[in-house]
Parts: sequence; structure tokens; C-alpha cells
Amino acid sequence: MPAPAAAPYLAVLSLTRCERDLIAAGDWEGVATLGAERAQLVATLPAEAPAEARPIVDETLALMQVNLANAVATRDRTRATLTHLAEGRRAMHAYAGTRQPASGVDTRS
Repeated sequence: MPAPAAAPYLAVLSLTRCERDLIAAGDWEGVATLGAERAQLVATLPAEAPAEARPIVDETLALMQVNLANAVATRDRTRATLTHLAEGRRAMHAYAGTRQPASGVDTRS
């Protein structure tokens, strides 16, 4: 059983694990909400973790780095997709030529 002094560090680790799952699910609102909750909890911790919490802090920091890498990779994939879509849109406009847009009024008699 962990020492009581380690309890808040276990809570931070738990939130970081939840963040991992939210990132994998693409729940960015959840990631933001959880990040705010974790920041509030971290703000209550002392500048230096007690010795019994050090392994938990190390695990949390390692997982936070993985989470950041996964979030950045997701952002980069999204950016690439948006760039691809924009290029496709430009190509479609080029294929369409200079045709005048429809006025929205039926001119048939």
C-alpha cells in the first residue's frame, strides 16, 4: 500500500492515464478538461516530491511525454489531411474553369 504522502501523486498519475485514453479516443474537450483538473492538483503539490512518490512522479512524467508525442502526431495527421483537402479543393476549382456561378433563379420559360 502506498504511503499517504504518495496519494496526490497517484491521483496525478491516474489523470495522466485517463488523458492517454482521451487522446486515443480523440476526445480533445475531455483532454482540455482533464488537463485543467490535473493542473489544479499539481499546483497543490510541493516543489519537491517526497522520496516515496519519486517512482510515481517518474512514471507520470514518462507517460506525459508519450501523451504529448501522441497528441502532436494526431495534430500533424490532421494538418496533413486539411492540407490534402485544400489542395483537392484548388484542383476542383481549376477543373471547373471560369464558369459563372448559378444565380439561383430558374430562367426557363
